[in-house]
Amino acid sequence: MNEQLQNYRTTVSQISKILGSDTAAASYLKTCLFTVGILSNDYINNYFMPNSYPTSRQYTPGQYDKVLVQQYSQQLKTLYQGGARKLALLGLGRIGCTPAELASFGPSPRSNCVEKIMEFPCLRKFPCFKVTDMGCCGGRNPCLPSSIPCKNRIFGINSIQLKL
Repeated sequence: MNEQLQNYRTTVSQISKILGSDTAAASYLKTCLFTVGILSNDYINNYFMPNSYPTSRQYTPGQYDKVLVQQYSQQLKTLYQGGARKLALLGLGRIGCTPAELASFGPSPRSNCVEKIMEFPCLRKFPCFKVTDMGCCGGRNPCLPSSIPCKNRIFGINSIQLKL
């Protein structure tokens, strides 16, 4: 994602030149919806491929979750600092139940999923970002479609927030 953030900075610079100012670019970027798909490849194409990557030998599942959350938190803050205001975080599904993982590891006897994959904290309940004490729209419930979102937070699924 760091390379994508660099591409984003280059694109923002080009938008600024086209629109004539950084202020005009910032105003334009406020109208855009940014979708960010996170975590899937870090698990599927990294942690669960021990013959190709050392990650699973370097970190326990909980440690790896923390590393990824810290990394993504910083990257999302960088995106926000670059002008992105409307963010949709697309997270993990039940990757332990996907055909590829079932073919690689086989299903667990008690379920139709690969239990060792589903044991990761972030895979049991996405996302693992630290939730602040209450939802931006009030209370602990997800925001309603008609709600006005806070201006100082990044939102994800189920009103998960990263305080900026």
